Amino acid sequence: MAAAEERGFDIAAVLGTGLAALSIVGGHLFEGGYMYQIVQPTAALIVFGGTVAGILVQFSWEAFIQAGKDTRDILQPPKQDLRETMDTILELAKLARRQGLVAIDREAQKIADPFLQRALRLTADGIEPKALRQALQMQIKNVKSERITSSKIYEAGGGYSPTIGVLGAVMGLIHVMGHLTEPDKLGAGIAVAFVATLYGVGVANLFLLPIAGKLKTLLDKRVKRMELIIEGAAAIAASENPLIVEQKLTTYLPSAEQEAIAAAQAKPADAAA
Repeated sequence: MAAAEERGFDIAAVLGTGLAALSIVGGHLFEGGYMYQIVQPTAALIVFGGTVAGILVQFSWEAFIQAGKDTRDILQPPKQDLRETMDTILELAKLARRQGLVAIDREAQKIADPFLQRALRLTADGIEPKALRQALQMQIKNVKSERITSSKIYEAGGGYSPTIGVLGAVMGLIHVMGHLTEPDKLGAGIAVAFVATLYGVGVANLFLLPIAGKLKTLLDKRVKRMELIIEGAAAIAASENPLIVEQKLTTYLPSAEQEAIAAAQAKPADAAA
């Protein structure tokens, strides 16, 4: 049966983040630069502070905090094993075929996944397939509405930070223009100007926008699994043959897994021939 939500470890996200930092810092050092040249607290304050401020104006505090929590999903995404979920539903479809829907209710109590458990309980209660679909689709709609906000926050930050980086550059140049008669202060002002732009564009394109895209991808995977559960629960509620249920649910799997299942099903037939 399905287990409680587990998390994996996304090595690609770790490698991507490390490569992003290495490519910028390494390229700078390779050209003969020094770390202190791109470490500018003033530029960081302008870009990061301004970006967070813009996000807080656009979104609520609760949404901002939730977006920070959802960042964990980038490195440790929840496992969305479609094949395992499909196998669980097929077991229950066979059980319902043998013992009736009452047996589904007993098994639902052992399942930790709240959405799968709810779908099975509605099925066991004898809810019509159409009404069952409507109730569960509404939950998918709510999940999309809540989860997409975190992605929008990072996407908004990716839009603000380059512009604020330019703002920091302009402020740095204003500082430079105000000290043209003091050459010893020109270097610091110019550094802030260019580093602010580097921070703004770099943070947006190497971190904020990729995180927004990754959160959308993870949401799509979660929704796909929920749709698979709905299809399976509705099929059980309609008392469909487990073989038909399997055919329906298989379409939710990646094409490689579909081909593997088809090949495995063809082997007994070939052997019999």
